[in-house]
Amino acid sequence: MCNSAQESGVKFGRPAKLNDGLCNEIYTRRMNGSTIGELAKVFKLGEATIYRALNMAKHKQGNIIQEPEG
Repeated sequence: MCNSAQESGVKFGRPAKLNDGLCNEIYTRRMNGSTIGELAKVFKLGEATIYRALNMAKHKQGNIIQEPEG
């Protein structure tokens, strides 16, 4: 019996850096006035990933709140 790795439940690809908890933490800090650059440094992520996390958090929460400028 020769099962493939995929049939055995092995996950393929690069592990995700973002999860719901991290997205919510980034969103909360952004709403409290942190800049995108500060968040990128603190979480050791790129700025594009920070924006992606903010969008994910907004869509999950259904928030249509303006982000602070800066």
